Amino acid sequence: MSEIQIRKITAEDIPVLVPLLAKSFAAQPLTRWMLGDDERALRRGERVLKLDFENAFQYNLMFTTTGLQGAALWHPPDRTQTAWQGVMWLLKLIQIVGISRNLPAQLESFWKLEKLFPRIPNYYLSMLAVAAPFQGQGIGSALLQPVLKICDARGIIAYTVTDMEPNVVFYQKQGFRVKDVIPIPRACLKAWTMSREPQSTATQKSQGW
Repeated sequence: MSEIQIRKITAEDIPVLVPLLAKSFAAQPLTRWMLGDDERALRRGERVLKLDFENAFQYNLMFTTTGLQGAALWHPPDRTQTAWQGVMWLLKLIQIVGISRNLPAQLESFWKLEKLFPRIPNYYLSMLAVAAPFQGQGIGSALLQPVLKICDARGIIAYTVTDMEPNVVFYQKQGFRVKDVIPIPRACLKAWTMSREPQSTATQKSQGW
């Protein structure tokens, strides 16, 4: 396989990436709990993805491949989101998801994760997705490298959350470690918070990076 070429996402890429990644996004357990699993759920998932892209676009830390096979969205340590902006984002999400009997439990899960968010400077990976036909080819790992290199150079941690156990193993291979395991009883699910300490060149070589 030829070397994977990574570049930053442009505004023109987003309308292509959103429908391409929607199925992978909709397959995630927490997403299914929030959006359901019918045809309309896929459309709602596209709207949530678009919201995620719009939220991250301001930071200029969104990466894809030259073939638009996946995306990694990052938020930097100096991100400036006010409490009001956070509330507005949540209201937009509720508007897309809709009000259901699960909403109180979903909000509770959201606040649990918010309380665990690191208070020290960090690069936050808000989303990593690879289109289904291209999974298992090293694209996810390649998409992470531009910002992980920045983390190592600046001595800053990386942080993310996942709701899929296979993803825990994937992130561990990238140097992440599990911080917290959060049960979500109403959905019969778990979420894992994960952080990665900045790596030295010697550590990277010893791990085969």
